[in-house]
Amino acid sequence: MFDYKKYVDGLLGVADRLINLPHSDRAHAAASASQIRAHATASAPDRADKCSAVGRIYYALFSELCGSNAEAFIGSGLRKAWGEVYRGLNHGEARKACNHLKNMKKFPQELREFAHLFEQLQGRRHLADYDPTVDFDESDIQNWLHETRQAIAQFREVPLEDRCAFAAWVLMRGEDSKVSRKHQSEVDGGSYQPSENRP
Repeated sequence: MFDYKKYVDGLLGVADRLINLPHSDRAHAAASASQIRAHATASAPDRADKCSAVGRIYYALFSELCGSNAEAFIGSGLRKAWGEVYRGLNHGEARKACNHLKNMKKFPQELREFAHLFEQLQGRRHLADYDPTVDFDESDIQNWLHETRQAIAQFREVPLEDRCAFAAWVLMRGEDSKVSRKHQSEVDGGSYQPSENRP
């Protein structure tokens, strides 16, 4: 079975190296403060490195959600079905789902923070991929990397039943699902409650 968590951690590791290795290299290569300053300009990550890092940070978050969805719905067996659920997440629909704050309030704080970061990072990834004029600040990317690692660590601690409900929320985006949710909300005021709030 595909180890999605190892893959996610690998993506974050690549992003880390794209941003931080040049600093490490120049620190070891330069013997004096003046040499460090001179070398810093030559070895700082270029725009391609920074945009690539932003993309990998977003895809780490996206892949974490894909893997969690498959884990929640399929478990560890049925390889083909697991892969179908993993590939079933649509970027645009997932962002819409994460942006729907009225319904997101029903989920645990860790999932709401994950969803908020997902929406933000997808927007930054779009800029990195499609806007040739954008140039990200290194410190911002490092902060996003730290926030993403923290969000993923917290996400992995969320009870499976809450992640399962979240998986249904981000995956089931068709009109029939929306009608069903509206009907359910009218019947009982919304059926989902985080596990910590249930009697």
